[in-house]
Amino acid sequence: MLLSSVALRTRRSSSSCSSFMCFFYLLSLLRWAISVEGTFEALEKIGKTITEPFPNSPRNIIGVGGLSYEPLTNTWTTSSENIAGVIDDLYPGVSLPKLNHMELDFNSGTITYINSEPVVVNPSNGLKLEDIASIPLTERSDEFFKQKDFWLVSEANSDVVKTNTFLSKNFGAPDLNTFDTETFITSRLIRVDAMTGDILEEATIPDFAQWNMEYDWESTHCVGDRPFQGLHALSIIPAALSNSPEDSQYQYLMFVGAQSSLFQDGDKSTEFSGSATRVLVYGLNPIEGEDKRLEPTATYLRSLRYDTSQLTMKSFQKGSRHFNALFGLLALDEKRFLFVECEELSSIGFSNHSAKMMNRIFYVEMDQNDALDGCKSLSKGNCPIEAPQKRLVWEREDTLEIDGIALGPTLDDGRPTIALTSENDDKIGLHIELFALNEQKLSEGQTWEVVDRKKTLLRQRQIAVWVSVALIAIIILSQHFVVRCKDAKKDSSNSTSSSTENVAFYKKYAIISAYLNSFLVGGVTFGYSGMVLILRKEGIYADNCACGSFCAKQKEGLALVSTVGFASAIGCRLFVGLFMDHYGPKLTSVICCSICFSGFLLLAIKNSSELEDIFMTAFILISIGGSGLHICGFHLTNLFNGDGKKKASAGISAAFGASSIIFPVMQMFNQFANISLQSMAIFYSVVVALVLVNNLFIQPWDKLTPRKHFRVNLQITSKDFWKRDDGSSFLSRSERKIDASLKTQMRQFEFYGEVCFFSLSLFALTHYLSTSTQIMYEKGDISFTNNPNNLNDFMISRMAGYLNGLGFLWVPTVKYLMTRYEWPPCFLLICILNIVVIGIVLLKNLEVQILGFTVLSFTRLLLFSTHHTFLLDRFGIGNFGTLNGISAFVAAILGFFSFPLQIYGLQIGYSVSYSLIGCGVVVSVLFPIILRKSISAEKKKETIEVDTKDAMEGKLNNQQLYGDIAKDSDKPTSEPARDDKSASKENVEVDEWVGTIHPSRDNVENI
Repeated sequence: MLLSSVALRTRRSSSSCSSFMCFFYLLSLLRWAISVEGTFEALEKIGKTITEPFPNSPRNIIGVGGLSYEPLTNTWTTSSENIAGVIDDLYPGVSLPKLNHMELDFNSGTITYINSEPVVVNPSNGLKLEDIASIPLTERSDEFFKQKDFWLVSEANSDVVKTNTFLSKNFGAPDLNTFDTETFITSRLIRVDAMTGDILEEATIPDFAQWNMEYDWESTHCVGDRPFQGLHALSIIPAALSNSPEDSQYQYLMFVGAQSSLFQDGDKSTEFSGSATRVLVYGLNPIEGEDKRLEPTATYLRSLRYDTSQLTMKSFQKGSRHFNALFGLLALDEKRFLFVECEELSSIGFSNHSAKMMNRIFYVEMDQNDALDGCKSLSKGNCPIEAPQKRLVWEREDTLEIDGIALGPTLDDGRPTIALTSENDDKIGLHIELFALNEQKLSEGQTWEVVDRKKTLLRQRQIAVWVSVALIAIIILSQHFVVRCKDAKKDSSNSTSSSTENVAFYKKYAIISAYLNSFLVGGVTFGYSGMVLILRKEGIYADNCACGSFCAKQKEGLALVSTVGFASAIGCRLFVGLFMDHYGPKLTSVICCSICFSGFLLLAIKNSSELEDIFMTAFILISIGGSGLHICGFHLTNLFNGDGKKKASAGISAAFGASSIIFPVMQMFNQFANISLQSMAIFYSVVVALVLVNNLFIQPWDKLTPRKHFRVNLQITSKDFWKRDDGSSFLSRSERKIDASLKTQMRQFEFYGEVCFFSLSLFALTHYLSTSTQIMYEKGDISFTNNPNNLNDFMISRMAGYLNGLGFLWVPTVKYLMTRYEWPPCFLLICILNIVVIGIVLLKNLEVQILGFTVLSFTRLLLFSTHHTFLLDRFGIGNFGTLNGISAFVAAILGFFSFPLQIYGLQIGYSVSYSLIGCGVVVSVLFPIILRKSISAEKKKETIEVDTKDAMEGKLNNQQLYGDIAKDSDKPTSEPARDDKSASKENVEVDEWVGTIHPSRDNVENI
């Protein structure tokens, strides 16, 4: 006999507790009990839960997707959850679709299998069984289940697609929107023989419910079900329970539920809106006779609307895997239904102890006359049929998802029962519970309020964006005013003239050209967030993605491009620097422009269908060429003196940062003007070609020094144009006035410490640029409409791209910091700001990320400006290209770790992966601290080595002696003075080549 009640045990309170605490405890317990009984009294747990953990050889049941009860024989049949390729040969048959016939004893919690081995569905290819239902037997047979048929529903599926192609470690289960194109099969509805598993019939699925595997930027332009989220639930009732005249010609009605919305019906459930899905209705007329079992019995009649609930579970971090969908349905008659929904927060690929789900059962009354067949889409405004009201009758937070529901045996007191089968993606095995159903209480369930927060949330984000823009504008304008006032005070107290005075026109044009080099070409690839949206619209790397989705496989492809591209852009500086130090800036800039031009040309000659094959190559070429051209401009800062040199360096870095707005601007033209990437690449190839020509004329063959005459020769046909300053051929190595020991400079703490600092800071920067779009998507920056071309969609991601490109607006503040303070405070500020950015990323709030973009844009400009100017100041121009290249090469090697971190982010979330980067940033704080001590020690040493009074008197006596000798011998005294003046000039020249850290005399040649 089945149990009819469950005893509720409570733990007795400690006798030592106070009366007040005991009263409070009992009151809380009473409130909890009232809440539970009042909400879920329609269902009552019966008996024990029946479990059989995996592995469970020889059955090898990895999970149960559905179950069916046969009252005449008091037996159960389960359909095994299976994903082709998910388990290796260690457990034979685990990935096969199969049935298991059994008897279940809920009093003892035991299973008795009827068949000696599972019944494998044949043919088994392309099946992922999710639910099972059958027509009850009318008479008992001597042979078990003779001529018994089962209907099975299989959701759209494919073989498992691993999202770590370039790594050996498996980071978790596949993304629901990623599928394998070769093995993809749309949803299927089949009837099989209970004993042999042979497929007897395959019902016709309406065309609108089958995906044609075409990808589109806008999901509502697609037709069909979603991979791994297609038809999922199944239930059969006698047609006599229906009052519809159309149904009277059938013996039974079969209801088939789609797990999530079809492509044309809009997006899946979000935090502010539920999602419409469909229930297909079939009429069944079973045909008796062994010879007629292969004849069709199912006829499609209509589809009904059901809306799944909005997301309700909260977490520290919103994951892109967070979704809610229909997992089961049970038809009590043609009007009354129980729907099972499961909201998964972090269960995909997670173990039981870390999974988090919310299972709910709703009671719904549906009108069979509200057919949807006249509605091509269920998105708002496209269909007049509203979803029926839902009542919550059961809810439980768990680590397992309810994957199937079926009617069970009737209790002795006349109450019907329902059985729930649970599974998850961590190989749970078999897990079945039984509940008594109080049908009279179903209509008393809590009405589920349909809360569409779309308009409220949209307004909230719009306000956040506009307020942020206003505040940023005020801050930027204020910095100009404050910095100008401070500069005016400084100029009034300083008698020296401005560094830009008396600079000839061509010198101004030269530094402007350096700015344009960095802006138009130098850092365009750092606007990668804009390019991501272009590639998504063009369908690049989307071959394995569900229509309109941003799937894990596409993220992996984009992550690889960004990682290799950024590493190439930074790492190539070693080779560019070495080449420039030996062959000069003109030849280097022309070659770099040519490389960048070839990258854009490659994009220009390939259309969208061919773009995927060459995009990475083109992106690498653009990255290398742009980064190299950017480096070629820093020697032009020698046109200025003192603080003017720092300001010019900051200007080049600002232009480099501003170039990251190029791709976001392209994205606007691509999305709203429908201009293809190919057309924009053609235009930009011309731009790069013009930059190449300009550098051919304006760049000198040899690097500039403060004492070198800067000349411009526009006579390209003359022989002099192709000669260096010393008259040698442009192909010969550039003349070097000094060869400061590279090894000596590399052994200085100021160099290797700054390399480590720069590498860690740049790694945090490039990783953020690579993942900003994905991070915003995780935190809820999704489309508010079904039209992704709407400006309201992905607004925070767009803003990230724009703010990243507008970092040049911080130039006044950066220039002020670099000229007002010494190096340690600047480096320390970079550390603090990086920590702030990482802290903001870890916050779950989406709107606050705008602050992160703003801080990052400032940090990026300060980092590059400080890095280049520090190398020039401390080590001079002599080995600048090589030293800068070495630091960039180290940063590039570290940058390759961005890819595994991004793949790791597919599993745990991108935000959490930043905690690892944060540890490195915290360690980098040591550099400015040690550097400050080093500079203080240098100052003390210089103070000790100041000439004493006796030394000064000795020098005066020597000068007087020279004067007396000259007077006596009638020889001029100008020679010693001329030598002193010449030596002074030469020393200035040497300082500009070797920097403020002077090498020993043994390491300096040709002085």
